[in-house]
Amino acid sequence: MNILLLLCFVKPPVHWYEDCHLDLSENMISAAKKIANGKGVEIPFFAENACALSFDTESFDAVIFSFNGIMTIPAKEMRQKAFNEIYRVLRPGGTFIFTTHDMNNPQYINYWNEERIKWENGEQDKRLLEYGDLIFSNPNAINGSVNFVHVPLDGEIEINLKESGFHLIYNDLRDNICEEKPEVLKIGVNCRFWVVKKGGSMIILDSARKQGLSDFDMLADGQVGDSNDITDAFADKNCTCKA
Repeated sequence: MNILLLLCFVKPPVHWYEDCHLDLSENMISAAKKIANGKGVEIPFFAENACALSFDTESFDAVIFSFNGIMTIPAKEMRQKAFNEIYRVLRPGGTFIFTTHDMNNPQYINYWNEERIKWENGEQDKRLLEYGDLIFSNPNAINGSVNFVHVPLDGEIEINLKESGFHLIYNDLRDNICEEKPEVLKIGVNCRFWVVKKGGSMIILDSARKQGLSDFDMLADGQVGDSNDITDAFADKNCTCKA
């Protein structure tokens, strides 16, 4: 299986199970190469833009865009290009796994309500391109640099998937999937995990749900069935899969 990892993070350590690593930052690529060489691991690294991949069509069986990376691409048109490119380089039936922040996170709901009012009144930060954009300082960054991320609106990701041709397999909040370590909870938020497929859509079998298995357990165990249409397979209150 050929796997492409987009966004090379070297802390936490680079994952060594992917076949190809890519990042927009030359510095990140250089740091990742040093770690790989130190561990005696041979993995190709590329400094590229996810919106314009150089790989041949249908080159990979799976693509992973971790750490909300696809949402660090500014402008909805550019994010759509990234979805389209990932779809292009995936083989038929290939899987794309990525994460996003969730605007309905109770921890930040008041902030986004205030931001919405600012946008309606034209009082938003003029550096921002669209509602959902967030620019914030990184206390650990060199030279006081800032970070950018886009927090998608309800239904926004589903539009991206539809326009690129992906079919939704599974999505849910992190805290519904697993129990994170305390050190992770201190620095991370309850992000949403997405699993999508290039090809026909998938649904969870009702019989498996009745056995008391979670959506994630059923997915991992392969207890899924094909469907010609995207259905409301995941009926949990925190899930945004829509028919």
